[in-house]
Amino acid sequence: MGTPTSEAVLALTEQRNVPFFAPHTGAEFLRTPFRKYVVNIRGSYYQEMEKVVSHFVDRLKLSRIACFYQNDSYGRSGLDGARIALARRGLKLVSTGTYERNTVAVLGGMNDIYRADPQAVLLVGTYTACAEFIKLSKLRHGENILFSNISFVGSSVLQKTLGTFGGNVIISQVVPFPWDNRIPLVREYVAAMDTYQHDASPEFTSFEGYIAGRLFCAVVREVKGVLTRESFIRTMEEVGRFELGGLVLEFGPEDHQGLDMVQLTSIF
Repeated sequence: MGTPTSEAVLALTEQRNVPFFAPHTGAEFLRTPFRKYVVNIRGSYYQEMEKVVSHFVDRLKLSRIACFYQNDSYGRSGLDGARIALARRGLKLVSTGTYERNTVAVLGGMNDIYRADPQAVLLVGTYTACAEFIKLSKLRHGENILFSNISFVGSSVLQKTLGTFGGNVIISQVVPFPWDNRIPLVREYVAAMDTYQHDASPEFTSFEGYIAGRLFCAVVREVKGVLTRESFIRTMEEVGRFELGGLVLEFGPEDHQGLDMVQLTSIF
């Protein structure tokens, strides 16, 4: 769970050739350079930022974009993705602001952001800090500014925390909509939640975890002979395509990221 923790674990898994399966982060260092023992399900933060920036710049024709981010490897990964996506369009961030991990001390970073009068703010942080930033922004700088969050923020808790301040907030997602019952995997996920975790509601984060569990089992079933670390990775690469109730994940010898999808959702 998370970029700094994955960064710490990665050194141990690589030292001992242990598969590092489905980390809940889109950090680029888990993808580039290619790492044999890392298996990602979700798209990267770079891909998420590309989708969000495309929405703001290509579709809405905005040019004054800022980035508010958590001051650690998670926040900086999102920041780098934002800069790359804007550079593709000949733009730069008009301002940046930060806050420290495990705090909601956003005021200083917010002041840094609004010195440049942005039209939209890209947020890379936890739901508590992002919600605080959005609420204070709307109270102090008006309702017309647009906000985006990347998937790690946790859509359901962000929506609940924002309450009536949820307008003009979008969130990028890296798994299918967990209420789209046209997808068999979604129906199976909802049924599993009803059976084993009936006190919790379906949402994106637990659905990603469900996909991880289903994929792990699918790979193991395909292993011929003894299940080892090496046979697991080799089988995943050789089989390549895994269909889970209408959701297809694809892997290869130099591709250990199953999904590339990114979609945008909006809080109402």
